[in-house]
Amino acid sequence: MPSIDDQVRILAQQLDLTNDQQVKTKGILEEQHSQAMNIVGDSSTPRDEKVQKIHALRENTISKVRTMLNNDQKKKFDVMVERQNERMRQREEQSGSNGTPPSNTPPGSSSSPASGNNAPPSGTNTPPPSGSSNPPPVGNSNPPASKPPM
Repeated sequence: MPSIDDQVRILAQQLDLTNDQQVKTKGILEEQHSQAMNIVGDSSTPRDEKVQKIHALRENTISKVRTMLNNDQKKKFDVMVERQNERMRQREEQSGSNGTPPSNTPPGSSSSPASGNNAPPSGTNTPPPSGSSNPPPVGNSNPPASKPPM
C-alpha cells in the first residue's frame, strides 16, 4: 500500500489539488490511518465488526476529502473511488466473502485470475505509473498484511 505521502502526491497529480487541499488531505488520511490501526489492533472486537468499522471509516474519509474538492475535482474523484470499489469487489469475489482464499487456492498463493487483470495483488496497492488510469487507493485502510484483506 502506498504511504500517505504517496497517496497525497498521486491525488494531487490526478486531481490537480492546491497546496491547501494537499495539506488537508494528508491530515484526513493520517487521522484515518490512526483510527484504522486502533480498530485492527483491538483484540476484543470480532473480525466482522472490524470489517464494518473499517468500511465505515473509509466512507467517512472519502466524504471528508470530497467536501474540500471543487466540482471538476469531485467528478474525477468519484470515478477514482468507483474504480477502487470495483477492484475491491473483484478481490472479495476472488477470495470469498469471508476474506479467505478459495478452497482450491493454497494459502499464501495468488488467487488472481489469468484474465489480464492489472490490479496489484491484495495488500500491495502500488501507486500507478505516471499517466496511468488506475487511481491510488483513496481512503483505503486495509489492516496490516497479517490480517486477511477486506
